[in-house]
Amino acid sequence: MPRRELQLLEIGGYLHDVGKIGIRDSVLLKEGPLTARERRLIEEHPRIGLSIIQHVDLPQEVIDVVGGHHERMDGSGYPYGLEGEGVPILARIASVSDVFDALTTDRPYRPALELRRAAEILRTEVNLGHLDPRVVEALFKALPRWSRRLENGEGASRPSAAELEELAKASGFS
Repeated sequence: MPRRELQLLEIGGYLHDVGKIGIRDSVLLKEGPLTARERRLIEEHPRIGLSIIQHVDLPQEVIDVVGGHHERMDGSGYPYGLEGEGVPILARIASVSDVFDALTTDRPYRPALELRRAAEILRTEVNLGHLDPRVVEALFKALPRWSRRLENGEGASRPSAAELEELAKASGFS
């Protein structure tokens, strides 16, 4: 993957949830299960994000991440129901990253899961047709390095450009 795309992925990663600015904290930080209405509100955040960034001159790839990070390979995602290769690659990478982060960090409604359990869930999501199997495979290949960095106290929450490049190569997208 060219360095420019890695940079666009990084920018998209920073901006992907900007639309949550438009969602009440009482919904975002709720400790229990969401009601159907609250779930619909949360599902609006990609559209809200797109409306926020439409006034900024951003590359299409960044816009794709903001709008597409909740799309699913089988078309069951939101906000547009894109499927397969119709989901832009940077959005697919951001989606896997977002799911992994959600699983492995503390949330108001549950503590972080162990890496083994998170990996099981990611495999299930691939088997259900939700996540790109090549991107998940690339994440699994990169995890040992990130785990070593965590153990060494190196703050692995944000991968380096070299690690992103390794992830892209392992995905078969370089």
